[in-house]
Amino acid sequence: MAAIRNVFLLSLFVSKTVTYTQLVNSNTKAVSSSTYQDYVASRAVDGNTDQDMSRCFHSDYRRDITEAWLRIDLGGVYSFNSVKFWLRDDRKPTRLRGHSLRVSNGTTVPPPESSCYNDPGIVILPIIIEEDCERTAQYIWIYQSNNPDYDRCPMFAICEVQVFGCETGHYGEDCSKKCNHCNNNATCGIQNGECDDNGCASPGYQPPLCKECYTGFYGEDCSKKCDHCKNNASCEKQYGECDILGCAYAGYQPPLCKGCILGMYGLHCERNCSRYCRFVDCDRKTGTCLDGCKSGYIGSFCNQTCPIGKYGPNCREICGHCYNNSDCYHGNGTCLEGCDPGYWNHECKTPCSDGRYGQNCQYTCSGNCVNGEACDKTNGSCRSCVDGFQGSKCDRDIRQSPTDLKKKMDIDYLKMERMMLENQKTEKEIKRLEAEAEVLRVRKNVLLRLQGILSELSEVVVQLLNDSKI
Repeated sequence: MAAIRNVFLLSLFVSKTVTYTQLVNSNTKAVSSSTYQDYVASRAVDGNTDQDMSRCFHSDYRRDITEAWLRIDLGGVYSFNSVKFWLRDDRKPTRLRGHSLRVSNGTTVPPPESSCYNDPGIVILPIIIEEDCERTAQYIWIYQSNNPDYDRCPMFAICEVQVFGCETGHYGEDCSKKCNHCNNNATCGIQNGECDDNGCASPGYQPPLCKECYTGFYGEDCSKKCDHCKNNASCEKQYGECDILGCAYAGYQPPLCKGCILGMYGLHCERNCSRYCRFVDCDRKTGTCLDGCKSGYIGSFCNQTCPIGKYGPNCREICGHCYNNSDCYHGNGTCLEGCDPGYWNHECKTPCSDGRYGQNCQYTCSGNCVNGEACDKTNGSCRSCVDGFQGSKCDRDIRQSPTDLKKKMDIDYLKMERMMLENQKTEKEIKRLEAEAEVLRVRKNVLLRLQGILSELSEVVVQLLNDSKI
């Protein structure tokens, strides 16, 4: 126990090797849980380190009090390193045994988990104490809920408080260093710049101190190994770029040795996947197509066309009835020279519809097959013909003899000749009628002129008769 006590006391008196800014100033405010007479809280932050009771703060000692605390408001958020306070010198400072230092950003009494320092309560404290408190906050609380002297209640007196630390984002000797190496650069460990759980600001550094990665490691928090580089060479610390030796394995692209981009494979990703891979992509190391081949191609690299007579995905399909056993296109089965008689469509797998026959079903059956049967789809032949027709296709009409046909032709010729004569006669009659009409028109004009002359003569006669009477 004595050894522990000595170590504890030594920790309270060892001078700090690094200096920090004293954050308590004339604008600092202090509030207490209670006040005894006029020993107000502001005395603890007035800059006077006199330890006479008249210059100190003192909490009240009513029996109903269950806790005593002094809250120091720094006026903003700061990073702390330690808190130093002066106790009254006219009595042993036993009333603070078992106290704690707590921090907060609000004015509500913080929970025990917020403590940055907890006094073990095993020794009588010195009258000047500096306690470590490495936190970032606005308020520091000196908190006591114990009653080590068996007084009426928890109580204590403090003459002056000083808080040592830095503005947030700074650390080290005289707060001269910035936390820019941290991802959260607003705060870091005030002594050595340790970063919080957000880690380092840049890849290539090892938290919490964010020193450069050890050889053979790289990336965020130095969590990745350089085993992607050839001959286990070291790599660049931030992003893992390999040196001029390149990558350790085929299928990776230097200098970062990331996997080959889509459509590339091989050492340093210098080769193109077969364009006949089903989805363009292939194994980035070997170049074999991962999802099979496009229609019409086979092989690990999809560089072989289907054998003659086959086509389609994996060459599973058989060519149709291509003309004269010619080959079909290996991709979609199209017959390059057309279809055998009796079939049509690009694959030549569709039989002609009833009533059609021949190559590409371009011909129409005679329609004279017995019982309305369809003709043969390849050559148009009929199994048998209806009455009156002959030939393999039943397209020869035998219902009239040659003599009858000649008579019919003669009659047809006579009918045609008669029609021609009648047409000629009609034309002559039309011309005659037109001539007669012209004569009648001329006569009509002559009569009209004679009527005019007679009318004029009548007027002259009447005038002469009238003149004779006079």
